[in-house]
Amino acid sequence: MNLKHIIFNTSAQILGRVVSGFFSFLSLLMIAKALGSEYFGEYTKAVTIISFLYIICDFGLNTIFLRDYHKNWQEKFNYFWGARLLMSILLILMATVAIFTTSQFLPGFPFLVVLATTISGISLIGQSTSLSIQAIFQQTKRLDKTALAQIAGAILNTILLAVFFTQIKTNPQSGVLLTSAILSISAIMTAIVFANLLKSLGKFSPSINLNFMKKIWTRSIPIGLTLIFNIIYFRIDTFILSTARPAAEVGIYGLAYKFFEVTLILPTFIMNSLYPDLLKMKNDRQKFWQKSRQILISLGIISLILLMVGWVSAPLLKLVQRDFAMSVPLLRILLTGLPLFYLTSPLMWVLIIWKKQWQLSAIYALSLVFNFAANLIFIPIYGASAAAYVTIATEGVVLLSETIIIIKLLWKKTN
Repeated sequence: MNLKHIIFNTSAQILGRVVSGFFSFLSLLMIAKALGSEYFGEYTKAVTIISFLYIICDFGLNTIFLRDYHKNWQEKFNYFWGARLLMSILLILMATVAIFTTSQFLPGFPFLVVLATTISGISLIGQSTSLSIQAIFQQTKRLDKTALAQIAGAILNTILLAVFFTQIKTNPQSGVLLTSAILSISAIMTAIVFANLLKSLGKFSPSINLNFMKKIWTRSIPIGLTLIFNIIYFRIDTFILSTARPAAEVGIYGLAYKFFEVTLILPTFIMNSLYPDLLKMKNDRQKFWQKSRQILISLGIISLILLMVGWVSAPLLKLVQRDFAMSVPLLRILLTGLPLFYLTSPLMWVLIIWKKQWQLSAIYALSLVFNFAANLIFIPIYGASAAAYVTIATEGVVLLSETIIIIKLLWKKTN
């Protein structure tokens, strides 16, 4: 394991996230300030749906592609890119039909949300390209290029929102649609930056190969299901809030959750850097488990530091608008579960490396059932605070389940 590469790629991702996160933060503030809590709540509904589709578009394809085609990725990448691009187009069509149908039965999804979802759904085309190319940058250990492209996209999004801020604020209803369009434009422009950075590694373009498509999708099913179960349990609270509570409360919770999500990115960055090397280390069991323990301890300490910083900084949310004051206690509740999230992330990758994908899918299926049932019971009574507490409890279920499987795996390896 090359420590230099790990530090370089992790630092590049962190720097990229910090810079892009700063501009995303500015974008979020502008959107919240321009739309107000009610229309920000409607925008949150649309973005929540699209975030779920991002996960489906991911579907664990990068993990499988790197594992199975790292030796001949140049030969297969065009097919890989084409498979995901086709998936994104199908998802846009499916999402449009699904959200329109839902709006006919649930009062919490007006036609404005339907249009916003459809418009922002176009961003999936750009997202599919960016995700595919990220796999190559991970394989070649040039995640600095990923960071560069993401920074460019975040800056563009902020500039566009600043240019159209007055129009969005003047008419928040149409501003929801305009903000959704800006999201899609930024995603497509980010993909263009990714594609241009890829040119240094060769000439590539998406291509359709049905046999490759069937093979890669089939192999990705367990990881894809895990990601889908995960994002559903992350987002189902917003969906239930949308149907059971006022739009303003959805917006208050949505703002707190957006800031909480920012704190969850670090384990992903570190594991992105470590994954290729941990695969090679698998044959040396002692070294592998020793390194895994070091990662868990390090991430646990980092999570506690971020928890304290976030707790002290939470009142700054009041600066957005006075009606977002209730986002502060919600953010603090969510932050108390940060150590759980920082431990489940590396354990998930350990299970993937040891080909326990189906067990991982079962864990997140169980967690989804628990999360849905708990939110369905408590959100109508206690509102957004219940959603925050259920999020923490669900991650506790995930950590306990992963730990049990890891212990069983270690027991088998030592006997």
